[in-house]
Amino acid sequence: MRLRLLTILAGICMAASLCLADSTEVELLTSAEGAIPNERSYGFASSQILENSGPAVELVSPSLEQEQKSPFSLRVKFTPRPGTSVDLGTLKVEALKLMPLNVTSRVRPYASATGIHVAQAKVPSGVHKIRFTLGDSAGGITKQVFVVTVR
Repeated sequence: MRLRLLTILAGICMAASLCLADSTEVELLTSAEGAIPNERSYGFASSQILENSGPAVELVSPSLEQEQKSPFSLRVKFTPRPGTSVDLGTLKVEALKLMPLNVTSRVRPYASATGIHVAQAKVPSGVHKIRFTLGDSAGGITKQVFVVTVR
């Protein structure tokens, strides 16, 4: 009986922590980081897959077609290739500024094998290129760049 009660309490605590984590505002980029000039693309098309031997990386939200108001919901979907699984140890998220800024540690708590969900991603106004790099259990790697405009 005591073990069952402890199991139930642990489940309630876990559910509560997930709810709290979901409403927490995450500063994806600081104002100072957002002010750094973007890297030069030299004809590189945004949202182009650089390498596609790994899992598919799809931006679900925000919409790339319209300006966003910060904070916004950041949802990225990971789809592994048949016969493989997503290797979260390879996840890397970078803001492509004059020098890439590694922001992986800011989103890792919100990442799972199915994707990333940050309920309130705080990003300063401007145009920001975000690169997601992800590998799979077979050694495949995918790099996907998205351009988000924040007003």
